[in-house]
Amino acid sequence: MAHNPSHLEIAGTVVEGYARAAQDNRTRKGYSVQANKKAVPLMIHGDAAFTGQGVVTEMLNYAGTKTYNTGGTIHLIANNRIGFTTESEDDRSTHYPSDIVKGYGIPVIHVNADRPEACMKAIKLAFEYRQVQ
Repeated sequence: MAHNPSHLEIAGTVVEGYARAAQDNRTRKGYSVQANKKAVPLMIHGDAAFTGQGVVTEMLNYAGTKTYNTGGTIHLIANNRIGFTTESEDDRSTHYPSDIVKGYGIPVIHVNADRPEACMKAIKLAFEYRQVQ
């Protein structure tokens, strides 16, 4: 788990790097093989930070590349309905903060973040989906 000191989402890229490094099998000198089932990045975002910070979109754009691919990241968005001192309807053009991922073909599970058990079930389902991909 990486510490994210604010809404700035900078820890997301660090988590992706941690996961990618953990997935590399470097047992042979000068040779590396990725095993993306060895580590799964899991990130928790605020709704305004997920849509409002360009670094999240940047991570999504790089996710399909050979160098930065981690086999899939699980993003949990806490829809706290306020961010950057504005209401959600003034924060983004879409209904849900997760709507920005529609162009990437990423499955989205909507669950009440005030129910930790429901969040854990969603994470488990996302993890199982990821493992068969």
